[in-house]
Amino acid sequence: MFLDHKVIDVHGHISTPPQFRAFAYNLIVLRNPNDTFKMTDESLKPALERHLTMLDKRGIDLQLISPRPVAMMHWEREFIVNIWTRTTNDAIAQQCRLHPDRLAGIAQLPQTPEGNIQKCVDELTHCIQELGFVGATLNPDPGGDRAAPGIDQPHWFPIYEKAQALNATLIIHPSVTKDVRLDGVPNAYQYNNLTEETLATLLLERGTVFKLFPKLRIVVSHCGGAPRRLLERGALLDATNPSTGPDNMILDSGEQSGGQVGMATVRKKPWFSLTLIICFSIPALMTLMCWSVLCGKGGQTEWYLAQKYRAVVLTY
Repeated sequence: MFLDHKVIDVHGHISTPPQFRAFAYNLIVLRNPNDTFKMTDESLKPALERHLTMLDKRGIDLQLISPRPVAMMHWEREFIVNIWTRTTNDAIAQQCRLHPDRLAGIAQLPQTPEGNIQKCVDELTHCIQELGFVGATLNPDPGGDRAAPGIDQPHWFPIYEKAQALNATLIIHPSVTKDVRLDGVPNAYQYNNLTEETLATLLLERGTVFKLFPKLRIVVSHCGGAPRRLLERGALLDATNPSTGPDNMILDSGEQSGGQVGMATVRKKPWFSLTLIICFSIPALMTLMCWSVLCGKGGQTEWYLAQKYRAVVLTY
């Protein structure tokens, strides 16, 4: 809780036991088109307990959990991607079923370098209507080669149309990069996040997507790309607040320990758009998420929505 308001973290990723990743590796090397994978609730317990403990320590009441972007396999062949996508979404749904008051689902889409757009539309529909998810991750560079059409191009419009019809939010988050210049650079996917998210923000700001789909909701992760990289551990979130306590600083994420959960808290109006949305409910969250990155100017849009809905809106 924060000032008696419910805290909802909209940018979290699933924590899973080792056998989940082992299945992924076997799928890549053995390439069995009929392969399936199921986890018992008991096998999930250690990873989930660690994950929920991190949420508790950071005061997060509800987290939207999505696939781990670097593990989405969008660079793979279509039949592999389809199997892995359904496996991942089933795992997300299982965790949400076990902890419905703490976790809500954000789907993986079976994207490929060629697009696989209709399969993405079908999986989005399945996850929203049958699994009860509230949105989906959209990778603007599925091949990791920067060959995909810009996020403002008609190539993506069937996904936008379906997301709007389903009242589902799309969270733009890239994955791995195959840029040979980055060979040997640790965690090079972070560079891909920076460039692809920044580009997505620029294209959405200047394109016609929101004119064509006026009810579409899109969140661009990490403050829309580049701005997030200016914030380091211990950095102040509110330049007008002299406090350097834990109520006004970037905190450690759970990334290094296998999770990736809430990162920041603030005490007053933020000077900068950050990743956390604090509000009462999923419907309120989905309203507040709209334009949270694209239209915020110095936090003014977020602060207006916060006052209107009695919630604190941050996007990290």
